[in-house]
Amino acid sequence: MLQKGVSLIQLVIVIIIMLILASFALLSSDEVTTEARIARDYESLKKVKEAVEHSVNLMEINPKEYVEAELFVTKFNSSDYSRIGLSSSLELSNRVYEINMANQEKLDLENITEERTYVVDLDNKKYYILDGISREDGEKVYEYLDVLRLYNLFN
Repeated sequence: MLQKGVSLIQLVIVIIIMLILASFALLSSDEVTTEARIARDYESLKKVKEAVEHSVNLMEINPKEYVEAELFVTKFNSSDYSRIGLSSSLELSNRVYEINMANQEKLDLENITEERTYVVDLDNKKYYILDGISREDGEKVYEYLDVLRLYNLFN
């Protein structure tokens, strides 16, 4: 006699396979989250870099209308140099500013990462993420070129 349907053994096997697949998905999700965070931070830092370069060009063309102190507003406290991965405050120029959600509009920036603060050194043309970013168990990076290298490891 032919019986149609699913046996209890087949059902148990399917459930076990589904549990194994779900555990693999959960274990790999941490890596995806890290990659997404790095990509998000890189894109925000890239936008900051482009906006700052544009603003510096405007200041050079029309310094009366585009005043540095009005565009960049918040000076970076050079005693916090270790928070941007530097070994000494002497590596910074006198034209170092913070950029965050509070002053992004002055530079026509949109959608930078909310919880991040970026630091720009106008004389040295360096761009930093305050407190840096890293992969799990990896080296922490702060400066634009280092963040770019870290980001490119995933692409």
